[in-house]
Amino acid sequence: MVTNKLFFDTNILMDLFDKKRKEHKAAVTLVFVAHQQKLKITCSTKSVLDFYYLQKSNAKAKKMVKEIEGLFLFVDTSSSAIKKTFELDLFKDFEDGVQYEIAKENKTDYIISNDKKGFKNSEIPVKSAREMIEILAG
Repeated sequence: MVTNKLFFDTNILMDLFDKKRKEHKAAVTLVFVAHQQKLKITCSTKSVLDFYYLQKSNAKAKKMVKEIEGLFLFVDTSSSAIKKTFELDLFKDFEDGVQYEIAKENKTDYIISNDKKGFKNSEIPVKSAREMIEILAG
């Protein structure tokens, strides 16, 4: 499978900017490798809003969002993704369902998440940052 587009879940954005998180180095490495290989790395506008909300007590929150903007292509959180999540009811966690539908609408090759259980019913392969690094290393 040729990999062109990766969709990052919110938890990977958190890993990217929090050095205390267990998967910080893997997230940083994956973004670096993906850029080297000229892959499109995307995240939803919803993830950016969630990231800011979770980081708002951090004085550097706005700066971090600017960095995300420089690293990722933002894909819109569409009303159709929200509606499909309700209609199909494939995911226990509504937020994971919306993220999945956004990734699907944007023809993503892989979803990158540390919550693989949340994407159990995904037709799109779901990999952790570490797993994706291995795939890209070939």
